[in-house]
Amino acid sequence: MSVPPIYPRAFDFHGGLAWVKEEHDSARSYFINTDGERVLTFDTDCEEQFQDGLLAVRADDLWGFVDKDREWVAPPTFDHVADGFHDGLAGVQIGSKWGFVDTNGDVVIQPRFDRVWSFSEGPAAVEVGSRWGYVNAVGDIVIDPTLPQPGAFHDGRCRASVG
Repeated sequence: MSVPPIYPRAFDFHGGLAWVKEEHDSARSYFINTDGERVLTFDTDCEEQFQDGLLAVRADDLWGFVDKDREWVAPPTFDHVADGFHDGLAGVQIGSKWGFVDTNGDVVIQPRFDRVWSFSEGPAAVEVGSRWGYVNAVGDIVIDPTLPQPGAFHDGRCRASVG
């Protein structure tokens, strides 16, 4: 079955759900199933897809993560969140620094970076000052922050600028 084109904003299906909005400027969004039925409604900002079974949702001015039953797995205590969960970890901002939480909402890499990218095939890009490097899943620096621009790993490699 196809879903009729009635939403001005819609994303791809992931795990049987697609994020849609009826109005561009509204905070209200929905998740629809493959039959086009609304199965979840959010009246606040949220990410566009569940990753590792969790969705980043804003409550007041803070972000947390809910499961598909809308239960808080990680209560809204983060100033910002990065691009959802990848390899079981999600970037979160606490104060002015970024770190990572696991799918239980536990901080596993303390916030100490200026910016972060999602984990990709092992490492995640992290910014320290104005330079980028990479950390592993326990927060150890595996590539020193000497690069002006990061890249994500694909097939065991990533692009890197050196000049």
